Amino acid sequence: MSKTKWITLLSTAVLVTAGGSGVLADEIVSDGTSVPDTSQVTPSPEPTTPATPAEPSNPAEPTTPTPVNPTTPEPVPTAPTQPTTPVEPETPISPVEPTTPGEEDEPTDPKPSIPKGEETSQPAQPVEPQTEPSSPEVPKTAEQASQQGKPQEGTTSTVTGQVVQTVTPEAPVQTSTGVTIVSTKAGQLVLSDGSTVAPEAIGATTNTDKTISVTKADGTKATLPHTGEATNLLSVLGVGLLGVLGFIFKKKAI
Repeated sequence: MSKTKWITLLSTAVLVTAGGSGVLADEIVSDGTSVPDTSQVTPSPEPTTPATPAEPSNPAEPTTPTPVNPTTPEPVPTAPTQPTTPVEPETPISPVEPTTPGEEDEPTDPKPSIPKGEETSQPAQPVEPQTEPSSPEVPKTAEQASQQGKPQEGTTSTVTGQVVQTVTPEAPVQTSTGVTIVSTKAGQLVLSDGSTVAPEAIGATTNTDKTISVTKADGTKATLPHTGEATNLLSVLGVGLLGVLGFIFKKKAI
């Protein structure tokens, strides 16, 4: 019980005791007569016994959870798989070489077909594309033709600036010196009588690109090739042979 309650109880008891003494004093009269007491005596309340404080209850101990063993799933047996046979990789195909014009195409081996489901992940070797042989470049200048070993007729001489002229027995060149040129051969001039002379012998000149410059009968310049075509040479030989035979028959007739 707290101090405040104890003090309150003691104060109440003291007051009750003091009140009782006063009543008894009032009952005595000075003249000696007693007057009956008509006041009611209030019984003093009995002191209440303080309640015993309840002891605090001890906290309950926490319960430890019991671990539950997890259920282990039973392994389900599976049927063993059969091992697959490895597929052999495809042999790469060699690139096809370009075909040469005029030659028969050789049959190529057919590419083996791969059945479905057996294709390998190995990439196939790329096949080089077939390229057609390019045509030989036509020379534009007399010097290029000479370097490539091709006829100079129709090309342009870089020395004279003229187009190289074709000279044949059917289209000869008359020079200012009075001779007739029917062809050229290895830098020499073939005359109409079948003889072969150097260009300088008839007043012509040999240029650095191997062409021959001559002055024609009309005073103009002409550029001749270093060597005429083979057909022109045969024609010159034929004309020369006919000239020789004619000379022989003429001599016999005399």
